[in-house]
Amino acid sequence: MADGQTLVTVTEPRQDMEQTTGARAASSAGTRTRRAVRLPRAWGFPALAATVLLVVWQLASMRFPDYLLPGVGETLSATWHLVLDFPDEIGLTLLRLLGSIAIAMFGGWAIGLFMSIRHLGPIVEPFLKIASAIPFVSWVLLAVLWVANIEVRILFVVVVLVLPVYAVNVYEGVRTFDPELVQAVRQFGPGRWQFARYVLIPNSVADVILTTKSMTGFSLRITVFAELVGASTGVGALMADAQSNFRVDQLLGLTLVMIASTLVLLALVGQAERRLLRWRPESAVG
Repeated sequence: MADGQTLVTVTEPRQDMEQTTGARAASSAGTRTRRAVRLPRAWGFPALAATVLLVVWQLASMRFPDYLLPGVGETLSATWHLVLDFPDEIGLTLLRLLGSIAIAMFGGWAIGLFMSIRHLGPIVEPFLKIASAIPFVSWVLLAVLWVANIEVRILFVVVVLVLPVYAVNVYEGVRTFDPELVQAVRQFGPGRWQFARYVLIPNSVADVILTTKSMTGFSLRITVFAELVGASTGVGALMADAQSNFRVDQLLGLTLVMIASTLVLLALVGQAERRLLRWRPESAVG
């Protein structure tokens, strides 16, 4: 009987260990399964959408002449030649875009935080919203009349359209901070710079990244349009030349280049988001 009790006492921990090991193995297998399922969703749906668009495009091109709607093959060939022949023009547009976004991002971030610290939000926010409501065509045409330098002209147009969005989003994000967290930090008596450094800036990074993800494509369109109207270099100028020469294949090719550039930039922003917001739950990072 004593041996039996000893046997039970020894085997029960073994059973618990086996159950724990089995649970961990099942959890690990479930995690691998979820990751395996998540990857096809992440890549499969965009690939499926692109395939459908290409098929529809090719079928539609069969019913129209090439000078109106060239086929997928002709457009891809024109895209390849544009990338090889005009890498400087494409790179110049991307540099203009990155410079404009950087200035708008850090400027809007600073203004949004300043509005929160100084309690100037109710005064400044209406002006920012009015600036955002002005059509971008008006800003482009005004920039052509006001600014002589091409680079400053394009920079002005993008910054004046994008900076208010950053400022308002950061300000609204600060207003939604956890009040208990704010009160807990205030009890230590931090100065304004310390409060901004340890509370406002880290917690507003998510708002800045979200705004960047939503404004990247818009900023690129504004940059190209500003080049189209008020510049002789860049992708916008190439599009103007293609339009004047009735080269629809080049127009579509440049469009594909801009789409690919936007997707690459969004992927880089996503990588930065995952690195900078590793401390947040995965559902919040996306």
